[in-house]
Amino acid sequence: MNTETENTPVINKREIARLAKEPFKTMARVIENETIDQLKGWIEPRFAYVLFEMPCNHAIGNGEFRRGFTLVTMNVEHRPEQVERFYYLTRKGARPLHYGNFPKSNDGNPERAKKVRMHTGPSGVSPWDELARVVKSQLTKDDGNTALKEKAVGLEAKLAEARAELAAMKKRESK
Repeated sequence: MNTETENTPVINKREIARLAKEPFKTMARVIENETIDQLKGWIEPRFAYVLFEMPCNHAIGNGEFRRGFTLVTMNVEHRPEQVERFYYLTRKGARPLHYGNFPKSNDGNPERAKKVRMHTGPSGVSPWDELARVVKSQLTKDDGNTALKEKAVGLEAKLAEARAELAAMKKRESK
């Protein structure tokens, strides 16, 4: 058997076309290459949603797992009071990347406008507005962490370069 063809992933035409597209522009900066690949060809849903980058374990085979990232979409169209669920996911390591399509009281779709009027309390604030405020605050908090991760990646690259240079110098000295 040819082991070279066994380990090569089979990519169909739709996957090639998807990978050729630009990644979806999110509100938060994305660092992980795996997440950037998953955002290529990603289409924004028509319902109210919050998009997360969530750590996960990918099964490789033979009981082995690889740590990675996946995209998770939280649907908040019909149940807007999910701030606690949002906090739960962020405590579990999910990072909000984007949110959108939250209904407004002057929405063009009368069903969505009716839904907002039904869920709006006496204070006049809709639960989608409250969720948007919470997500925005989390996005601004994550910008600092993203900058630190980018610096760490840059420093790791410099360290690898210096180690390679040191190994080359030792090799020259031993000759």
